[in-house]
Amino acid sequence: MALVELTAGCVSFRPACPTIPMYPEATALNYMEKEEIIRTTTYRVAATSGAVITYYKHQFEQSGWVMVSEDSNGFSMDYRTTNNQPPFSIGVRVDKESAGFVEYRVAIGIGGPFAWRNWCSTLKP
Repeated sequence: MALVELTAGCVSFRPACPTIPMYPEATALNYMEKEEIIRTTTYRVAATSGAVITYYKHQFEQSGWVMVSEDSNGFSMDYRTTNNQPPFSIGVRVDKESAGFVEYRVAIGIGGPFAWRNWCSTLKP
């Protein structure tokens, strides 16, 4: 009789609603919703643009987001929970840096049915 080796993979289930971090001591200046699918918050903080971008990249990568694109002013990432959960896209973009302060935007795009978007309240500041 031959031995058969079975390998089972581990499936990592992520939260249905990802948590959106806020840079320490940042102040929210503005929040906008566009047709319930894009939520954008503008922040201001005493920091450098590099520190802000590095912070968010690290936080999102640790939570399972995957890099889609990046440049010197920001990046975009995607997040998916399971095959039957809607995807998310996030963008962090530095708008202005001067006198030791940075203004930046965090915009999240939400896929899926309308009611589901309302249920995911963790995606609002």
